[in-house]
Amino acid sequence: MPDGSLVISYREYAPPPELAAHVACTWVNVSRALPLAPAQPIIPDGCADIIMFGDDPPHVAGPAATTQWVRPQPVGTLITAIRFRPGAVRSILRCDVEALGPWGVDLESICGREAKALVADLAAANSPDARRTALEAWTCRRITAAQGADQKIIAAGAMLTQAPWSRVDEVARVLDLSARQLRRGFIAACGYGPKTLQRIMRLQQALRLASAPAHRGGLAHLAAAAGYADQAHMSREFLDLTGFTPARYLPIHNPELSRWLEL
Repeated sequence: MPDGSLVISYREYAPPPELAAHVACTWVNVSRALPLAPAQPIIPDGCADIIMFGDDPPHVAGPAATTQWVRPQPVGTLITAIRFRPGAVRSILRCDVEALGPWGVDLESICGREAKALVADLAAANSPDARRTALEAWTCRRITAAQGADQKIIAAGAMLTQAPWSRVDEVARVLDLSARQLRRGFIAACGYGPKTLQRIMRLQQALRLASAPAHRGGLAHLAAAAGYADQAHMSREFLDLTGFTPARYLPIHNPELSRWLEL
């Protein structure tokens, strides 16, 4: 697995209802890159993923605040993953984000014996759908055992994901948290504060708007629609968070990425 006849492009799938508060999506992809193709940029989205490259052990990629680069895979490599919503990783993996390191870690080094059970289930799966189901079932068991942990931080992450223009102090007030409590919780669960997540999600909103069929305006129009002060403000934010200007990144952006924001 996968065999030579398998034809799958990148696709995100909505989680089952019982996981929707913690899980953004599951996703699959088959590498179509040439063996010497350059690494691919992964733009910050506030999320963490458990990723399985081919038959390798599952790997955890934490929520990065800047672009990371994924090594190219051999042609036909099946990549299967589950993506956790902003703030949810600690409720599932039961560790602060700093334990994941700057480039992530093997799941087994974080979750031990329970990760071995997932590895066995994934090895027995005979299709991409079966692998996604195994990831969902494992995550459901972890959430059930950790009921109640970090719920306010997850709720704050959802608020800033849906409305990145929200005032952070107002989000804290609605959740009956002090600004300090909110920031401390975010740093433990995301690796950065709520204002950084706010910037990341505004960037993601700009990408979604730029990918929409109805979008016909230029960069100035896009900046205004996404809530930036002006085009220069958007350009600075893109460059700081991604390493690219909007003019350079938008033409290479895959509109299928981060479709979970609309699922």
